[in-house]
Amino acid sequence: MKNTKRRIEWFAFYDRCGMERHLEKMAEQGWMITKLTGFYWQYRRITPAKLHFAITYFEEASIFDPVLPAGQRAYLAYCQKAGWHLAANSAQFQAFYSGEEDPVPIETDAATQVTNIHRVMMKSQVLAFILLLFLSIFQLVSNLQMIFEEPEIELASNMTISVISLFSLAMFLCISQLLGYFLWYYRAKKAANLDGSFYDKPCGVWIAKLALFFLVVNMIFLIYSIVVSRLGIIGGMAFAVVPVVICLSLLIRNTLIHWGVPKGLNRLATFAAITILTFVFLGSVVFVGILTGDDHLFTIKEAEIKAPLLVSDLTAADRTKYEIHYDRDQSILLDRIEVEDRLKDRTDEEAPQLLYTLTKVKADSIYNICFDAILRKNQENWQGMSAKYALEQDPSRWHAEKVYCLYRGVDSFHNYIVCWKDRIAEIQFYFDPTEKEIGDAARALKSY
Repeated sequence: MKNTKRRIEWFAFYDRCGMERHLEKMAEQGWMITKLTGFYWQYRRITPAKLHFAITYFEEASIFDPVLPAGQRAYLAYCQKAGWHLAANSAQFQAFYSGEEDPVPIETDAATQVTNIHRVMMKSQVLAFILLLFLSIFQLVSNLQMIFEEPEIELASNMTISVISLFSLAMFLCISQLLGYFLWYYRAKKAANLDGSFYDKPCGVWIAKLALFFLVVNMIFLIYSIVVSRLGIIGGMAFAVVPVVICLSLLIRNTLIHWGVPKGLNRLATFAAITILTFVFLGSVVFVGILTGDDHLFTIKEAEIKAPLLVSDLTAADRTKYEIHYDRDQSILLDRIEVEDRLKDRTDEEAPQLLYTLTKVKADSIYNICFDAILRKNQENWQGMSAKYALEQDPSRWHAEKVYCLYRGVDSFHNYIVCWKDRIAEIQFYFDPTEKEIGDAARALKSY
């Protein structure tokens, strides 16, 4: 039989009455709170008892204090004399219990309680939510900007989709928590001034729980996306940066507390460690990426299985003289492959070579967005190389719905954008294809 257990509790920081009722029920079931953290609460087994609990907030306390401030020690002594025993303490947050049948309340003035909670909230929870909100908005805008510029690339990654979803949910959570708290504060202040009562109904708790649930689901999806992605160890390292930095910074902070380092110096050292560790780990990710990076070169056998179209499918090219560079990204919205079938020896400029990208669109609503981006990108890529434009051609030779031939000046270099119902191909022939070869290429790409 376990004598301790840990639980994740879903309470708003200012939900004093809700936490008190919960702790009283736990005591009746034989569990006493012993530790409060931002991640879990810890309980120890006791003889079931009917106890009263009181949650209080002490503004001067800090998570960086090596010892309790003098004012907090005096406050705890006062509560002890009044029959309230400290069960657990976490910086500005204390949980007391009393075995008396009708104990004298620690705090009796509702207006003072509301003011005290507000001061603590503004220094801790509100500030944290505001910082997280700005971070979420920054990340969301950055990722949306990348999608706007290259939707056919970014939307082919489940990681990108899950990151956008993650920060959207984080932004929603922050806004709901901030609005919920200030709504509660307005109502609590009004009730305290009106009749001296304490307003004990937190606002928007169910919204926060729902957002947290979807955040967890999204995090699982993000981890899955990293595991199955082609990034491999690089993706795993990038994902691990945040939790590793958090764990190490907590370890540094707690070690400095154990050594008795003053609060201000501890705070400065911890924030400096977070900054340095973040740069070190991000630099490590980039360094490992450079060392292990490749251009997705496959053997002939692998490429023949993966690539839908090769030069040897169209011409009598000697396969042993070619190497294939193959890349693939797929998500719930897009499936995108990029293939370059080129000569190992670049000296033979007359030998046929092939470069193409095939984007399969799984959601009709983003088809035109992807096509517009592809057309714009191909035209912009030729900026400064004389006039650039795309001319629509007869799609029947490609068995397609639309076909555009890309020109540089007055010349076409056999660059095409081919649109079928559910896919878009960007294909460049480094030779002059015949009608039969174009038809064979169209059938291969259309049936893939």
